[in-house]
Amino acid sequence: MEIYTTLEEAGEEIRRRWQDKALRQQVDEYLGGDIPESFCNKPRAVLFRNIIITDTEFQRFHELSKNAGLEPLGLEFLGDRFCTRNADKLRLGRIDIFEKMNRKNEPIIRCERIIDFKGNDNRRLTDVETIWGQKLVDLYHGLLQADGRRTEVFDMSDWIERNGRTAAKYYEKFFAFFICHGVLIENFIDTGEESGFLNEVVYPAFSSVCRVFGVTPLVSRLFTEEEITRCDQWYFPAEMKDKLHEIRYNTKGNGQ
Repeated sequence: MEIYTTLEEAGEEIRRRWQDKALRQQVDEYLGGDIPESFCNKPRAVLFRNIIITDTEFQRFHELSKNAGLEPLGLEFLGDRFCTRNADKLRLGRIDIFEKMNRKNEPIIRCERIIDFKGNDNRRLTDVETIWGQKLVDLYHGLLQADGRRTEVFDMSDWIERNGRTAAKYYEKFFAFFICHGVLIENFIDTGEESGFLNEVVYPAFSSVCRVFGVTPLVSRLFTEEEITRCDQWYFPAEMKDKLHEIRYNTKGNGQ
């Protein structure tokens, strides 16, 4: 099943659908009026993560949003729990910072662990603390603010709780936001453990929403298939090293 729309097509189509009052009314009724305010004034380009972090994935998202002529919106699920068995959540517990390119033109990355993985396993993300005693969410939000690129961030936790909490239950309604309110910028992986999520959650929810509205949710690729096979898209730019140390120093200086 093909779920992706090219970014150029998606940008044009979402603006057309946004003007379709009947379609927007249909989506509103389907969602029972439970539409976050961030979606209510204009169509958006959307990145959905547990916590929005300012790595190269975020940079690509920002670039694609600009190319599509859409304002970026980062959706978070801060009420979720940290899990050492989940690779994406494990990534939140360390910061990989770019240092330089080697002679093969490959990035040299320095990894800095920032939390006690075992001690924070199964804790809500809002309760996870760094090894220097700062809330993990506050750290990443501080780095986002320091990044300087204007990006609205909205915590979807309450909405997710109201709509089933597990992805198998809420993803169908989640896809409804991308009928006429926004374009989801994402890669759904069809290999390894992630293939189960794609086949058991994403495809059924996507197909169901297509049947309901007669049009597809607008999803555009974050990375090409070739790029997604590489891991070097996950690192933080070199300038984040100083910003991280500044936030860490200021946190300690406040007695936290």
